[in-house]
Amino acid sequence: MVTLNDHQPHSTEWGFLLLTKINKWYYINMEKVAKGLRTAVILLWASLALGVVRTVMQIMAQDTTEKIMGGFIIATPIILIVVWLIYKISKGKEWARIAYLIIFIIGITPAVGEALIYLEINTTISVLRASDILLSAIAVFILFKDSSAKYFK
Repeated sequence: MVTLNDHQPHSTEWGFLLLTKINKWYYINMEKVAKGLRTAVILLWASLALGVVRTVMQIMAQDTTEKIMGGFIIATPIILIVVWLIYKISKGKEWARIAYLIIFIIGITPAVGEALIYLEINTTISVLRASDILLSAIAVFILFKDSSAKYFK
């Protein structure tokens, strides 16, 4: 394996080294966490990724530049807040777990309605939304199991 100490990496190796370092850091920090909780965090990241793709698709489907810019201005801080919450959940913060649950509960009814409405308009967006809901629901269930509760402070 190539390391930074062996030689100066070529430009093509930097991406590989960066991914290796991030992967190593992530798994070292997640080894302290129960397997189920690690799964919940991965599901939350996957749900966020699907949500970002869906959001970008919905925003780019708008007919005017103003609506597109407005969509990104609204979506960006929301996405950043969710990123921060998932990060804090992975660090064992009880308040972040509760905040995510509250956001999930508030958003589940409109999210299901949106998925059903988009079935007729754009099936891809509907499938992405339904997958996002499912992954989040499974993750929330895992986060509030008794075996996961002992990890949170």
